[in-house]
Amino acid sequence: MKPKYLTLIKNNIGLKIFSVFLVICIMLAIVFKGPTTIGTDNRHTIFIIIFPIAAGMFILFRLIGGLSVVDGILGKVIALFGSMAISILSLGNIAGIVFDTLNSNEAKINTAVVATMPITDLIAYDSSRNASYLIRFNFKGHKESISVEKDSLDKFQAKGLSNIKLTLRKGIWNHYVVEKWEVIE
Repeated sequence: MKPKYLTLIKNNIGLKIFSVFLVICIMLAIVFKGPTTIGTDNRHTIFIIIFPIAAGMFILFRLIGGLSVVDGILGKVIALFGSMAISILSLGNIAGIVFDTLNSNEAKINTAVVATMPITDLIAYDSSRNASYLIRFNFKGHKESISVEKDSLDKFQAKGLSNIKLTLRKGIWNHYVVEKWEVIE
């Protein structure tokens, strides 16, 4: 006998529409890569991260009929984390694209400022598949980072460069768009 959630998914037109919406959201996130930004604000955490995830989970659970259609504790846990992942990929991406667009538009209006800060870390996370190279620094009391290429990071380390000079434009909610940056002595 098939689990009842498989039959529900097969017969639920709302879930099929949501699946198409999910694919479109992922494609939009790939196409609309936002600018490099720094800064933190609780409004960003609430409205751009937490609220879209919760709303997406609520919509998805309404479409499938809640956790009652999933058998067993393990099934419920998998459904919970799966719906969270789908929410991040769909509504989370849309919220991020909207925020980046609004932030960029606001930043274009504001005057550029130059800030120089000491580098706190040069970090290389290297694994067989993914590699991430970061320059870390403190900005307004919060740790921030800028992604760089491996060759650039090696060059900065070899020369002993210790400061980062950023050209910033203030956006919304204490976020700044990084127009350009360079590592200096």
